[in-house]
Amino acid sequence: MKRLFTLTLLSLQLVAATAQVQAFMKLWDNKHTYPRINQIEFQGDVPTLDSYNAIYGHGAMMENEYWGLRIYMDHRQSIDLYGKSGRDLELDRTNFYSTREDLAKGLGCDILWAGQSVAAGSLRGFVPEGTDSDGRMTGHTVYVDSVSARGQRIMREGPDTCAVMVWDRDWMFNGHKIYMQQVYCMRSGSRELEVDIYFKGETEDDLFATGVQKLEMDNMGFIEMMGRPDVDPGNAAMLLASWGRNVPDKNAPDLIEGVGIGVKVPLQYVVTTIETGIDYLAVLRPINHHISYTLSVCSLREKEGPKTAEDWFNLLRR
Repeated sequence: MKRLFTLTLLSLQLVAATAQVQAFMKLWDNKHTYPRINQIEFQGDVPTLDSYNAIYGHGAMMENEYWGLRIYMDHRQSIDLYGKSGRDLELDRTNFYSTREDLAKGLGCDILWAGQSVAAGSLRGFVPEGTDSDGRMTGHTVYVDSVSARGQRIMREGPDTCAVMVWDRDWMFNGHKIYMQQVYCMRSGSRELEVDIYFKGETEDDLFATGVQKLEMDNMGFIEMMGRPDVDPGNAAMLLASWGRNVPDKNAPDLIEGVGIGVKVPLQYVVTTIETGIDYLAVLRPINHHISYTLSVCSLREKEGPKTAEDWFNLLRR
């Protein structure tokens, strides 16, 4: 008995899930292989410049479709920014060391000179000094200088969410020791970086600060209330924003980058706000050993994105 079967051959294309975010950390080595690592900790007596230079790119890196960042592996722990013209992941290729050839190919680069400022949403200690003529608190920020150990860990690499942890053991602040843990979370499809800071050993007198840098050229910025604290205090927040241009690489003064930065802090954490010569700051006090806020960034390198301060500020407000 014969049977006839008809076979139809279909061309099947298997598509792997494509990562839309990534986080990684690499060691510096003389052979230039730059191996990836998941975690590192330096003892407090290691010179901060040594820990900074031990990491290729100077700290853990993160990026999504819109922008990227690195967190300095030193006492500053500043958040530095990377701008892109496309939506592909590229930090693993350039590692914040973009060449002019990379730029000619359409890749991105470092877009912020952090300097002594709060950069973009970096956390600092805050030391009050008194009040001004209007009765507003004055003071200055401090780095996380004296610790028994500091470290960084890649908590999640992707593909749609990535996270990095930064910790400081026995930070000597205001005459006593604090354990501080910072968690940075980035998701695909969003400009926001979620920041959660956890403390152990802090007192009610301990204040901290975050905010945004004033750009060195054509800076525009503000500090303003979002929401109605008298009507819905749980959703009220303080918005700190800036827009302008700067030269991230002082060895390449012709490479001028346009940047927009925004930090939104729930009002419950905010003690006061201060505008200095280099920063827009929110002074913060933890609640239940915790502070949270969000950081948003744009770059003029983006093909699709805000092109003016007004565009950027309106986007942040929305």
